[in-house]
Amino acid sequence: PGGGRTTISPRTLHCFHVLNMTFPAEAQIKRIFGSLINSHLTSFDEEIKPVGDLLTSATYEIYTRLVAELLPTPDKPHYTFNLRDISRVFQGV
Repeated sequence: PGGGRTTISPRTLHCFHVLNMTFPAEAQIKRIFGSLINSHLTSFDEEIKPVGDLLTSATYEIYTRLVAELLPTPDKPHYTFNLRDISRVFQGV
């Protein structure tokens, strides 16, 4: 039904359990990833430690812009972004 998304046939779908969760709020995402990065940065120098909150905010802003501007199309259905993309940024640090 548009945007690069395809429907799954009922014949296939009956073999699986479908679990739907609402996307977490901005404050929750920033708290989760902020806690992760700030705990990782505790072993760094004092001048590096405050960067964790800035990194979290900047990453979330980039993520929201990507989701809003790079929408999936039939030509580019791989333009689907989720929390895994945010976590890859923090895994790289």
